[in-house]
Amino acid sequence: MLIIASYGCAGLKNISSEDPLFIGNEFKLIDGGKKVKRYIREASNYIQPVPNGQLLWMRPALALNNMLSDSAKKKKFWKNKVEEPVQLSQTSPHKAGKSLQNRIFHEGFFGNSITFDTIRVGKKKAKYRYKITLNDPFRFGSIVFPEPKDDLTENIGLSQQSSLLKTGDLYSLETIKNERKRIDKFLKDRGYIYFNPEFIFLQADSMSDDHVVNIKVLVKPETPPESRIPFTIGKIYLLDDYSLYNYSPDTLDLDPFFLLSENNNLKFEALKRGVFLEPGQPYSYTNHLQTIRYLNNLPIIKSTSMKFSTGEQEDQLNTVLYLTKNKRHAYSAEFNAIFRSTNYFGPGAILSYSNRNARHGGEQLKINLRGRFEIQIADGTVNPAYELGLDVNYRLAGLHPAFLKKLGKRWLPQTTISVGYNLFYRLDLYQLNSIFMDFGYRWNKKGVISHKYNPAEIIFTRIPESSISDEFRDYLEENPGLRS
Repeated sequence: MLIIASYGCAGLKNISSEDPLFIGNEFKLIDGGKKVKRYIREASNYIQPVPNGQLLWMRPALALNNMLSDSAKKKKFWKNKVEEPVQLSQTSPHKAGKSLQNRIFHEGFFGNSITFDTIRVGKKKAKYRYKITLNDPFRFGSIVFPEPKDDLTENIGLSQQSSLLKTGDLYSLETIKNERKRIDKFLKDRGYIYFNPEFIFLQADSMSDDHVVNIKVLVKPETPPESRIPFTIGKIYLLDDYSLYNYSPDTLDLDPFFLLSENNNLKFEALKRGVFLEPGQPYSYTNHLQTIRYLNNLPIIKSTSMKFSTGEQEDQLNTVLYLTKNKRHAYSAEFNAIFRSTNYFGPGAILSYSNRNARHGGEQLKINLRGRFEIQIADGTVNPAYELGLDVNYRLAGLHPAFLKKLGKRWLPQTTISVGYNLFYRLDLYQLNSIFMDFGYRWNKKGVISHKYNPAEIIFTRIPESSISDEFRDYLEENPGLRS
């Protein structure tokens, strides 16, 4: 009986010996190191089709597919729980071998060959064994950047110091692609806003007999004229409360800045501090992103977009920043329930109010009112407790210590001030009063990592003598260490 069950779970019920079940691939590498094995392992993950899923000797999804009727398989419940059998007739070993060969070729092994054999495993299963033969890999030889014939080629030449192409390194197509992107970013930070990685051509010469690839960096002849010249920033227009509907702002001339606003409830200095594109200076893609990131971090700003138009000169860009705002005032309510290991349980609530532009400079004021009621039922006795709390949090930008000032070029360092009061009352034992205050700084040095530094934090707690019950007083006398 056990043998029959095991056979059924293997999913071979409807498989014939003429078209066996495909169970995977094996790879035998001739003259290759660990790095090449990694390339092969990565490439093998993309070979299609993928064999049926297996757990030990069993293929549960395939076995379930054999058990169900065609109408049952179409039902939503079973749709993602069954697998059709992957048989040898559905595979293409020639195509898979070609895919492997291309992957290895792009890693510098130009003279490689791949053969395969079909291996039968019993009567109803089969797999492929690939034999991979490699010659010595090719490495980067000389790296030649263009001679400085104009501003574009001169700037490309200046980027050579940070090049990813190193003489002696293994040739890699991925490195070639990344080098083009690196040059593009280098140029975009120097005014070439309309440049594109596709305009860079890396000519590879592997005709020598010493297994080296000589690289020559070229600019494609079809590169458009506007992509060959650097642009400088002209006038900057800030639309601080932009809307698609019925938008009629007033314009304030702060040459070279222009502030367009309907309500004028956000200080210009708060916005200017976050604009890193400077009039008269070359356009910089890094500063472009930093500007959007900085402004989006202001609590009152919902989203920021940037557009460019030709300025007074052909190589000048006027910049328009479209800022849409969040609602200044926000209210929220949160309800929860708590269950403690001490058998206390009960409901709680947090009511919050936020002012996202408290002093018209992007500051945020947040007030939280908390309440909670708990009871403990033990030995037929009900012990109630409640907690009330109020805290006020204030965040502002621009006030931060010297060691954080450099972060202002990328993120939004914020000063945080918090004060609060908390009351916890065990009706049968004591009342605990707490007052806290902290002062600190928050910043994001990296995109998803937040930092907080609190140089000052004060917490004061007190239990009024009048609130202490006789039972709790006896407990304190038995445990004098708790009084401190």
